[in-house]
Amino acid sequence: MMRDIYLYDYYEGFEGNSEIIFYFRDTNNQKYVFNMWGAYFDAILDFLHYLKFVLEIDLSSNLVIHYCCADAWYDNDWLIPNKENIVDDLATFLEYFTKPHKYEGEDENLIYNEAPLLKEIAENLIVFIHKSENHQLYIVED
Repeated sequence: MMRDIYLYDYYEGFEGNSEIIFYFRDTNNQKYVFNMWGAYFDAILDFLHYLKFVLEIDLSSNLVIHYCCADAWYDNDWLIPNKENIVDDLATFLEYFTKPHKYEGEDENLIYNEAPLLKEIAENLIVFIHKSENHQLYIVED
């Protein structure tokens, strides 16, 4: 049995807490993983929620809607239907995240305290999604 290959690990030190896992399998069934502490993912999605519903910025994916409704990846592995839309949303996150603004949201302290790390996570998630180019990409909460 092949061991999972963790290309990016932003969960170490948070064991026992919520974990978000993105993964894909190659043609040899090797599993490649990008994982992060659930609070980091919540902070990114909370900021995307702010962009969509407060600043009325058009986002490409429905990831924020699924997040708000607590469906999709919460109970099962969820196949991401259009990876490029997620990349577009993450690029929008990065664009607005680096601009000065008055953000007040649920994860406000985490966003301000961990800004460089959240930026790194978003950038590396884009890289990971591109690496999954010819494979199905899944997300699940563990």
